[in-house]
Amino acid sequence: MLLTEWNTEDAIAFAREEGREEGREEGIEEGWEKGCEVGLEKGMEKGREENMQYVMELLNQGFSAEELKRRLAQT
Repeated sequence: MLLTEWNTEDAIAFAREEGREEGREEGIEEGWEKGCEVGLEKGMEKGREENMQYVMELLNQGFSAEELKRRLAQT
């Protein structure tokens, strides 16, 4: 039979480190999710801005509304 001495301080230290590790893992996961969310929002915003610039260029070139619709449907 293996005899070990129970050390409360070691047990508390182990539990704290285990809790810290779990917290780190949760923080990384939450950070990743938030980063993806922010990146998607910024990407969509940039896409809308680029689309608006494209529409303005076509309008300045004298394209009709029907031609704009056709061109936008292709992008």
